[in-house]
Amino acid sequence: MNCAEQGEAFVYEFPPQTWYMQGWWPTLWHCGVLVVGLGLMLQFVRKKHKLQITDPSLILLIALGTSFLLTLPTAAPWEPFRGAHPLVFIITWLVALSCIISNGRLTVKNQGEAAMRWSIGLASLIFSLMLITLFPVSYPREAARRTQCKYYLKQIGRALHNYHDTYRTFPPHKSGSPPYSWRVATLPYFDSSPLYSQYNFEEHWNKGTNRRIAETELGYLMCPSVPRDSPRISYPRTDYFAVTGEETAWPDSGVNRLSDFSDGSSNTLLVVEACGKQEIPWCEPRDLELTDETLGINLPGLEPHSSPGIISSYHRIGANVLFADGATRFLSEETEPAVLKAMLTRSSKDDSGEF
Repeated sequence: MNCAEQGEAFVYEFPPQTWYMQGWWPTLWHCGVLVVGLGLMLQFVRKKHKLQITDPSLILLIALGTSFLLTLPTAAPWEPFRGAHPLVFIITWLVALSCIISNGRLTVKNQGEAAMRWSIGLASLIFSLMLITLFPVSYPREAARRTQCKYYLKQIGRALHNYHDTYRTFPPHKSGSPPYSWRVATLPYFDSSPLYSQYNFEEHWNKGTNRRIAETELGYLMCPSVPRDSPRISYPRTDYFAVTGEETAWPDSGVNRLSDFSDGSSNTLLVVEACGKQEIPWCEPRDLELTDETLGINLPGLEPHSSPGIISSYHRIGANVLFADGATRFLSEETEPAVLKAMLTRSSKDDSGEF
């Protein structure tokens, strides 16, 4: 496992940095399909063209087929891999390259220099393809997921501002008796009015008719970069949270107007990404209390897929956040705790500086 030992406890990186952290089942599935596919392809080509195992064309075909299987798009069951580890590509192409060179040494004795030049040319082509496939193929897909995540936060910001325009205040992070979440209060502003109209505010969030609503998955509350085999809970989760506390954008009491943000709405965080807190269902009136959380982004956790940091995401080197003015930005995981605290408070007159 990709973890470090501190005393007697293991600390796991967040997000997991290596492909094998995604679990054994996807690994076995991937390898099994790869072996079967290459075996069938090898058998077909040998019967069809009567090629030998060291034939350069066959080796090139196997190498290309392997790389294709390892870089398939995000459709299940390949999705958990997010692109194969670069070492897999290195081994694949180096084996193919060594076979080509060995074959060239044999053919130069039997067929002359022309066959040798053909083998060297093919070896050069394979080496070039190897360099190309070493680029991390998952990065373009992850960039698209990160953009989608920012779009979801933008939607949340638009809904909160529409609520503010209607009631002249942001919703409380929880209100009512029994309490309900701000995510429920803003349902009408996400084109989810039917769910809101069915919600029974006289029952707990997971009781009676509300249970069926809590079991409804809301895609805009789930970051698309979270692996499919990440820890599951009984109800659909949320990856986007309010940070609560008297000095934050979500005070425990009183109204919460934009005019109260004396530090400036463009300097105050409204909603943060916290994928390391996946035990919280979206319908539950529970968020992150500033005084209970550790200030940091993507901090390592004591369990896989967990982070004690107040902000965490499966994006590399940082996380997306929503500011009170509706802007979404990507915060580096190198952001200092003091800067984070300044951004999480709305009227403490502290300076968040450049970020």
